[in-house]
Amino acid sequence: MNARIIPFLLLAALAGCNQSSPPGETASAPAAETATAVNAPVADEPAAAAKKARRKTQSDRLVAHMREVLDLSDEQLAQIESQKAAGASNREVLGVLSEEQQAQWKTYQASRKQEKQEAAREMLASWETQLDLEPAQLTSMQTILADGGSVKALRELLTPEQLAKLKQLRRQQRSDAAEDAPKG
Repeated sequence: MNARIIPFLLLAALAGCNQSSPPGETASAPAAETATAVNAPVADEPAAAAKKARRKTQSDRLVAHMREVLDLSDEQLAQIESQKAAGASNREVLGVLSEEQQAQWKTYQASRKQEKQEAAREMLASWETQLDLEPAQLTSMQTILADGGSVKALRELLTPEQLAKLKQLRRQQRSDAAEDAPKG
């Protein structure tokens, strides 16, 4: 293969293009096309942008919860927001809090964890009756919950039929909730 073709093939591959010059011919891409190919977005950029947006949303929620639960000073709030904007971890952010606030935050987190586990247990009880779970599924799901697993992990144990029924039930719940909502 002609050594002058390799850079073009690489650029074409990066741009998602399957065109190449036949062997023996030189590839001559205009500078504008080459620059476009080099600067072409990578397929994972939308996923990376979505992940970054989720992190920002999670960070915003963290700051909002801290504001709600803790008596933060304006200085602490500014420090937390600047640290989160700089990409600091939650552990690093906790360093801004006093020992009393850290203890209060840990208590809050423990209570939230208990609430989430209780909600998951209630959800599992409703799934048991509404989705006709097999005893083995139920046992596996109870183990996952006991180990602190997520609802996503529970859903992975459902059969396609059970997932379809769950989606139907959720649509019905949303429809019922929309009908019950006050109209303004």
